Amino acid sequence: MVDAPWSRYANAARLANKSSCIEIGGRTKSAFAIIDGTKSGARKLKARFPRLPIQIYNARDKNRLDVPAP
Repeated sequence: MVDAPWSRYANAARLANKSSCIEIGGRTKSAFAIIDGTKSGARKLKARFPRLPIQIYNARDKNRLDVPAP
C-alpha cells in the first residue's frame, strides 16, 4: 500500500506546536519540545533498528533531516 504524498505533511502539521518529531517510514511517531531530545531519541532508534528509515522533522524550520546509520 502506498501512502498518499500529503499524508506525511498532514501528520507533521498536527504537531506544529511542538519543536520537532521523529518520523519512521514517513509517519510521525513521537513529538518533542526540544530538538536535542529528538536527535537523541532518533539516534537510539537508529542504533537498535539500522534498516528503518528514520527522519527528524523540525516544525519551526519545516524541514526533515535523515538520521545516518551508526
